[in-house]
Amino acid sequence: MMTEMGKNKKAFIELHIEQGQRLESENISMAVINRVVGTYRSKVRVIGQSNHSGTTMMEHRKDALTAVAEMILEVERHCQESGSSVVGTVGKLTVFPNAANIIPGQIDFIYEVRGETDEKIQHKVNVIQRAWKEIASKRKVDIQQQVFLDQQPVVLDEDIVHILQSTAQMMEEPFMTLPSMAIHDAAHMAMITKSAMVFVKSIDGKSHCPEEYSLPKDIEKAGNLILQGIMNIDRELT
Repeated sequence: MMTEMGKNKKAFIELHIEQGQRLESENISMAVINRVVGTYRSKVRVIGQSNHSGTTMMEHRKDALTAVAEMILEVERHCQESGSSVVGTVGKLTVFPNAANIIPGQIDFIYEVRGETDEKIQHKVNVIQRAWKEIASKRKVDIQQQVFLDQQPVVLDEDIVHILQSTAQMMEEPFMTLPSMAIHDAAHMAMITKSAMVFVKSIDGKSHCPEEYSLPKDIEKAGNLILQGIMNIDRELT
């Protein structure tokens, strides 16, 4: 809902690199963004039993790390299902005691799921949780979890999105309509005023690194869409 602060602001339009490869895979320079995904993050602790790596036979082990390996693959498997726009990641692990000759007894990791709607996110989370319970039972480990982020998806302004789409069509420039899979300023500005985004094609989807690059010709097309779009928004929105 727009706040009092936004009453004197007509719109906010953000231009950003895609940080992904959807545009590049279709060889299209730009996209109009109609929503920003939600993000679910949980701290997970898997507790097994540390023991000597040489003297503990395989059938006697409660290896927390091998359990976590299966758990991570379940995240990947369920998020790779055909037609799914949900992405899941485990990007940080801490192994205890982290020694070459000791079976890992405890693993701490952070688990993230992103999706276009809360329903899609929660469905994947529930499916993954059921798979994790089976792994815990089979491998005789305990799983503890603490959700520390449950950020809701943001639907960007339909009027602004429509004007940007119409502007791209008027310019006879190919474009895609996509959700943003990363959180940007437009998601926060949507609480203040009408908000939308334009993405420009990224090379190899690289971002926040020296390899980040977008071709000048793609930047020019997206910049012209922003320019023409702002003029059309100024004329059409009351």
